[in-house]
Amino acid sequence: MGTKKVMAQPTAKDILAASTDSRLEARKRVLMAGLVVPEGGIESFNCTVLDVSASGARVRVAPDRMIPPEFHLVVVRDRTAHQARVMWRSQQLAGVRFDASYTIDNHLPDALHFIQKLWIESATR
Repeated sequence: MGTKKVMAQPTAKDILAASTDSRLEARKRVLMAGLVVPEGGIESFNCTVLDVSASGARVRVAPDRMIPPEFHLVVVRDRTAHQARVMWRSQQLAGVRFDASYTIDNHLPDALHFIQKLWIESATR
């Protein structure tokens, strides 16, 4: 009779390492204020952007918040908004991919003008 190997469950560290290996671009470590804006922009809540690249980011939210599968991520300091999609999540952390990115200025598409208002409110706090 052969012995049966038990495979260990991956840890959060394993998941983060795997997601790092599959990235197209290296992320730069940052610590910036952000906003999670679910579709429609009726509500938003704060997050912290921990690292970022041109194609995605890692964000942290408060324990009582849940990041939706798709949302807009507003990075306050950079004056940018990203249409984001969750690629992985672990408790308060999530890795997101950017499907589209916009500079928050007067050239935002009409459908995203609400983001400029949210940015102004957040930047003046």
